[in-house]
Parts: sequence; C-alpha cells; structure tokens
Amino acid sequence: MQVSNSMMKYVTLIFCILLIGCEKYKNYDDCYLSEIQKFKYEPSHNDRTIVVISCEIKYPYEKEIYGVEISWHEATLSIKGGDSLYDVTKVIVLASEDDCDSDPKFDKRITYLVPDGKRGHALNRNPSLKCYKPNATRYWGVISKSKVNASR
Repeated sequence: MQVSNSMMKYVTLIFCILLIGCEKYKNYDDCYLSEIQKFKYEPSHNDRTIVVISCEIKYPYEKEIYGVEISWHEATLSIKGGDSLYDVTKVIVLASEDDCDSDPKFDKRITYLVPDGKRGHALNRNPSLKCYKPNATRYWGVISKSKVNASR
C-alpha cells in the first residue's frame, strides 16, 4: 500500500497534537499539586511518595539528598553508595587552610561535579586546604529512572 503525501502530513499532524497534548503540567510543582488533588481522601505517606516519584521522573530537578558515602583523593571523589533512587550530581565539602589540630575555621567550600553519578572532579580545589569536615558535606542529585524501574 502506498501512502500519499497528504496522508503522511495528516498522520504527522495527529502525532504532534497527541504528543503536545500529553504534556499536562509545566513543571514538578504543577504535577505534584494536580496529582495530589485527584485523591478523594487524605493521601497516605505511600500515596504521596508515589506521586513524588512519578512527578520527579517526568520533571527531574536537582535536590539535596542524604546518606551518600564517598571517598576522595585531592581533586577527585568516588561515590560508594547512597540513596538508592538518585544519582549524585554535585558534592560540596567544607574545608580549612588551618591544621585539623588547631580548631580550624571551615570557611572554604570545594564543589565537585559528578556527571556520571560515580566520579566527580573539583571545580575549585585549592592545594593549601589542609583540613576537611566530612560530616558537613552536602550532596545533590536527580532521580534515576533506571534505579526506580529496577526497584519495582
């Protein structure tokens, strides 16, 4: 069967309308608020978690995450483990030019970018930093569709 040029344009137009029409929300917040309001009862913690995960998958954004384990050596760090549903994208470590034995003032921040969720490199490493404060390290990440699918 041969498809005419006008028929192909018609099919393409229908496909584009369907594709654009399927995008209900502008961002994560719109998605979350609209989906939560669909419940005819007070949503449970599990209901809210399902809505959060489904909206984050559709509208990913970088957010602070917890429980990440890292190891680092100078300008490079490695992600050993952490939140099972998120890929780490950024790590900020507090540091000081003072020796650790002298009650250091942790006034320096080293930012590591982690493009693949496994290894990061410092944007602003300073060789004069001598002491690090690992318990004040902060982590950011985005939800991983593959990790969510694997956990189901």
